[in-house]
Parts: sequence; C-alpha cells; structure tokens
Amino acid sequence: MRKFVCPSCSEICASPNDRVACQVCGDPMSPIDGSLHVSVPDRPGELARFLKALAEREINVTGLRVIARRNERAHVLFSVDKVEAALGIDGVRRAEDVPAFDELACAD
Repeated sequence: MRKFVCPSCSEICASPNDRVACQVCGDPMSPIDGSLHVSVPDRPGELARFLKALAEREINVTGLRVIARRNERAHVLFSVDKVEAALGIDGVRRAEDVPAFDELACAD
C-alpha cells in the first residue's frame, strides 16, 4: 500500500494503485515515498523550533508541506539531505510508517 498527498489541498490517503486522484479536489496525488513526517503543536513558532533542531544538526530541508492541522497539532511532510540524522530527532518518522495514513483509503 502506497501513501499519497494531494499537492493542491493536502488531503492524504493510501492506495495499492500507482496513480490516484484526490477525492476532495480531483487533482492527481503525489506519492510520499521517501518523505519524513513530524507532528508539532499547532502554535506560532513550533515549526520554527523544529526546523532549528534540524539546522543545529546541519540537516538541509529540501521540501516541506503542512498536510493537516488536527487536534491542535500540525502534521508536516518533509524531505532532507540527511535522512538518518533527521530520524534521530524525537517525533520524526518515515511518512510511510505513520499509522494514521494507513487508516485512509483512496478511491481507485
């Protein structure tokens, strides 16, 4: 099962297919293979605090997208140049391993 995110409206889902259209807006969704995930408190400055932790470890962010804001948390997908180093930071996981993504099924 692959996980996908819509670049237009940030909806997320999982599907066994390689091509998926967003159920919300109809745009093609992008696979999140290789992306990382972190959930931070949905308050001003919290994402900046997380990005500072990456910078202190000399980890360069190459892509970033807030994909959801739920239950006072902001869920962020991002990619970096030093994946293993980023995985050493509390709360960072490979996006494909985030259980919440498994609960969402795309229309085929």
